[in-house]
Amino acid sequence: ATLHPVDKIESFNKDKNTTYFVHCKSGTRSAKASEYLAEQGYDIVNLDGGYKAYEAKNDDDNTFEENTNVEIKAERKQFNYSGLQCPGPIVNISKEVKNIEVGEQIEVTVTDPGFLSDIKSWVKQTGHTLVKLDEGNNGINAIIQKEKPKDLEVN
Repeated sequence: ATLHPVDKIESFNKDKNTTYFVHCKSGTRSAKASEYLAEQGYDIVNLDGGYKAYEAKNDDDNTFEENTNVEIKAERKQFNYSGLQCPGPIVNISKEVKNIEVGEQIEVTVTDPGFLSDIKSWVKQTGHTLVKLDEGNNGINAIIQKEKPKDLEVN
C-alpha cells in the first residue's frame, strides 16, 4: 500500500500498466482521486463509500446467530486450545475436522479473544456449521459440525 495525499494527486507518477485500488475513510476523497487518475490513463478501482462502508458491510457479515436447527450431539470430541494465539486454534480445528465424519461435531475452548471473529469467518469459508458460540469466564466455547465439502465451481 502506498499513501498518496489527494491534495498532491497531480504528482502521482506510477506505472500505468498496473491496476490501482484507491480508498479513503468515507469515499469522497478517493472518488475525486480516482476520477482524476482515470482521466490520466490509470486503471483505477475505487472503494465506493470508503473504508467506513467496507467496515460496516463486514460487521454485518460477522454477526452470528446460533444455528438452532442443528442439534448439539452428546457424542463429540472436546479440545482445549487455551493459551494458543491466532492462527493456532483455527489450524488445530481444521486438522480435527478432517478426522471426523460429516455430521459429527467437535467442541473447542479457546482463550484468544480474536477467535470470536476468526471462527465465524472460518465456518463461512469452509461451509461447516457453527452450532454454538459462547463467551464466558473460562474463554470462548464453540461447537462446530462438519458438513459436506463445498463444491468447487469450475469455469
